[in-house]
Amino acid sequence: MTFVIPTAKLPMTSSHNSDARARGTIGTPTGTGGTKGNGNLPLTDSATHYTNGTDGDFEGLVWEFEDWAGAPVPYDVSSDTRVAIYTHQYNAPNRLEIATVANSGVVCRIYSGAGSPPTNYKSYDVGGNDTLIGKAREIPRMIVIDLNDTSHEDTGGTFDNTDVQCLAHATTGAAMGGSTNYQFFQRLFVLETTKGATDIPRFTGASDWDDIITAVGTAFDTKITSEWLQREGIVFQVACPLEFGDNSTSTQFDDNGAAVFWPDHDEVGNPRTRVTEQAFRVYSNLRNNVADTLDMSGSYDCGNSYPLWDFDQDDAAVITFAGVNFKRTGTFLMGSSVTGIAIFDDCGLVDYVDNGVNLDGSTFRNPHSTHLLSLAA
Repeated sequence: MTFVIPTAKLPMTSSHNSDARARGTIGTPTGTGGTKGNGNLPLTDSATHYTNGTDGDFEGLVWEFEDWAGAPVPYDVSSDTRVAIYTHQYNAPNRLEIATVANSGVVCRIYSGAGSPPTNYKSYDVGGNDTLIGKAREIPRMIVIDLNDTSHEDTGGTFDNTDVQCLAHATTGAAMGGSTNYQFFQRLFVLETTKGATDIPRFTGASDWDDIITAVGTAFDTKITSEWLQREGIVFQVACPLEFGDNSTSTQFDDNGAAVFWPDHDEVGNPRTRVTEQAFRVYSNLRNNVADTLDMSGSYDCGNSYPLWDFDQDDAAVITFAGVNFKRTGTFLMGSSVTGIAIFDDCGLVDYVDNGVNLDGSTFRNPHSTHLLSLAA
C-alpha cells in the first residue's frame, strides 16, 4: 500500500533570516523572525516564525519557489498549472492581531520575474480576523493557490505566468487586545497537475484512502492530522490533484466506499483556496495489465472548480464503478477499461472516448445545459 506525497519545495524549518531561499520582505518590517523549536505548536518540530507587532503595518516574508544556485529556476505555467500549498498557524488567541479579510489581514502573493522581491505580483486576501484563519489557533490552516488563478484582489507590475518565481505571506497588523501576530509557516509544496508528472500525489500498490493518513504521519507528523490531506472517519478531504497508478507499478486501488471531497474555490468567509479547473484534476494511469484494478463505490464531491477527471484508459486494466457517486466533476473522460454503474450529479461533459465503455444503468442528475453525455462514434 502506497500513497506518494511529493517532497516539499521549501520545508520552512529555519529562520527566514538564514534561509538560502529567502527573497526579501514585503513592506518595511518592524517585526521579528526566527525559528520555532520543539513544542506542541506547530505540527513540525521546527518552523519559520514571524511577528508583525505594529498596528496598521502591512509586512511579510518572501521565498523562492524552486531550488537555485545563484539564479532561480522559474515555473512556466502558461499551458498547465501548478498548485502551491502551505500551512499557517497562529500561536495563541491574543496573538491573532490581524485586520479583516477586506483590509488584507492575511495575504498570499505570487511573484514573477527577478528581484528581492520582484515588482510583478498578484496578491490574494486569504483571511482576516473575521474568517476561519483568524478565529482559531488549535490547528494550522492550509492556503492553496493555483498559480494560474485570476481571482486575486491586487496586482503590481505585470505578472508573467511563464516566469513564476516567488511566494510571500504577509499580514496587516491590527491590535485587538494583544500586541503581536506571532505566526508559523510550514512546508511549501508546489504540486504538478498533469498526468504522469513527477510532483503529483499518487496511489500505487494495494491501496485505499486510509493510506493518505499513513503518508501524512510519515511525511509530516503523527501528533495531529490537519493538512491538505485529512480524514474524519470515512470522510476524507484532499486539496490536490491525484493519480491512480504510475503506468509502471502494480496498482490495485479500492476506495472501500469512502466519502471524498475537495475544498471550494474562494469560499465566502474562508477564501484560502484559490483554484481553477486545472488544480484538482484526477487521472487513472494504470498499467496495460489485467492485474491493475481501480474499484470505486464511494462518493466524490469535487468542489466548485469542476476539475477534469481523465479515466481515458483503453487497455487491459480494469476500472469498476459500483454505484459510485461523482458530484461536480468537470469533463469526465472514460475509456473502455471503465465499466459499471455510477451517479453523475451536477457534473460536466461525460465523454465516452472509446466505444467499449459500459455504464448501463447509470444516473445523471441536475445537468447544466452544457453538461451532456457524449458517446464515441
